[in-house]
Amino acid sequence: MLESLHKSIGNLICLQTIKVRLDEKVVLSTKVVSKLINLRHLLIDTWTFRDKTPVGFGKLSIQQHEGVIISKWLSSLRYIIEISLLCCKGFQYLPPLERLPFLKSLEILVCDDLEYIYYEDPILHETFFPSLKRLHIWECRKLVGWRRMGDAFNDINTSHQLLLPQFPCLSFLEISRCPMLTHMPTFPNIKSLSLSGYIAEILEATLSIAASQYSIACTPLSMLKSLRIHETIMDVKNVPQDWWQNLTSLKNLEFNYLSSQHFQLIEFKDDINYLPSLQKIAFKVCIDLKALPDWICNISSLQHIKIVYCTNLSLLPERMPHLTNLCTLEIIDSPLLVEECRTARTNASSY
Repeated sequence: MLESLHKSIGNLICLQTIKVRLDEKVVLSTKVVSKLINLRHLLIDTWTFRDKTPVGFGKLSIQQHEGVIISKWLSSLRYIIEISLLCCKGFQYLPPLERLPFLKSLEILVCDDLEYIYYEDPILHETFFPSLKRLHIWECRKLVGWRRMGDAFNDINTSHQLLLPQFPCLSFLEISRCPMLTHMPTFPNIKSLSLSGYIAEILEATLSIAASQYSIACTPLSMLKSLRIHETIMDVKNVPQDWWQNLTSLKNLEFNYLSSQHFQLIEFKDDINYLPSLQKIAFKVCIDLKALPDWICNISSLQHIKIVYCTNLSLLPERMPHLTNLCTLEIIDSPLLVEECRTARTNASSY
C-alpha cells in the first residue's frame, strides 16, 4: 500500500503519525515526508538498510533495527522531542545526542550490541541534554556508558567520568539489567529513580561527584520523590551508608527482590530524622524476608506499608504502634503474615 502511496503521501498535510516497515521495496521518501508539516510521530519497524530521515517531526521510534550503525543523522534531528530504540541489533555505538535542544525523552531498550553513547568535545554544560527529562535504559548488557568522540575503544578509564557534566533537567531515570554500565553523567536533581542490578557505581558517582564538581543549590538527590531499588543494587560497598539522609523529599520507597541481608545494610538511627517526607514504603518479592526491618518504626511520617509476595514474612516489628500516622497496611500474596495479623487481631479482641 505504502509503495504506491509514497509519492502522493505528501498531500496529507494533516497527517500526524506514520508507522511503517521499511525494506528495499517500500521506500519512504525523506523529501516527501518533510512536507508533512503536522507530522509528530514516525515509527520505523524492522529497518534493514541505511537511509536518511526527515527532520521536523517530534517523535522517532525504531524497532528491530539490524544495521551496523545508527546513522549520524540522529544527531541532526534538531526538533526531535522523543527517541525510542527497541530491540536494535548490530550497532556498537550511538552518535552524540547531547546537543539536541528539545529532546525530552530517550529510551534505549534491549539493544544487545550497544557499548557506547558518544559525546562531543568540548563539553558545553549549558547545552548538555538541556531539555532531557526522562531516560530509560533497559537490557543493554554490553553498554559501558558515555565516551568521548575520537577515543579508542580500548582507551577508557574512570577519569572520563569526571569529565561528564550532570543532566540539568533529568527528572525520571530507570536503569535495569545493564551490568557493564559505569560511565554516566550524574543526576543530582532527579525526582524518580529506579535502579536494578550491579550498577551502584552510578549512584555513588552522583552522591560523590555532583556535590564537589558542580555548584548546585541543593544536596544531591534531595529532590528525589520516588525510589525503586531492585535486586543487588545494595551489594556495592562504595555507596555511602548515610546517603539516605540526602533523601529529604522522598515520598515513595519500593524494595524489589531484596534478601534479608540487603535490609541489614540499611540502618536508620533513632536520633536522626531519616526520610522525613516518606509516606509509602513497599516490599515486593522479598522471598527470604521473615520479619519487617525494625528501622521502619523510626520513619514517623509513614502512612502506607505495602507487602507483595513475601511468602516467608511472618513478623511485624514490635514498635509498629509508634507509627502514629500509619493508615494502611496492605498485604498481597503473603499468607504467613496474613495469618499472623489475623491471630493478633483475634487475641486483641479477646481482651
